Amino acid sequence: MFIHDMTEAECRQALKQANVGRIGCARDEQPYVVPIYFAYDDDHNHLYAISTIGQKIDWMRANPLVCI
Repeated sequence: MFIHDMTEAECRQALKQANVGRIGCARDEQPYVVPIYFAYDDDHNHLYAISTIGQKIDWMRANPLVCI
C-alpha cells in the first residue's frame, strides 16, 4: 500500500463520493472515533453530518481539533 498526502482536489472528490465516514476527536489524551453519515456541499465547502446521540459534541467543544 502506498500512502501519500491528498491534494485539496482529491479530498473534495473523496468527500463528494462518500456518505459514511468517521469523526475523530480527543479529550484528556483519550481518542474518540465514531461513525457518521454525511453530505458534502462542494459549492459552499460545507460538510453536513448525522450521527447518534453521544459524547462527541462535549468532546469537540473541549477540543475543536477534529478530523473526518
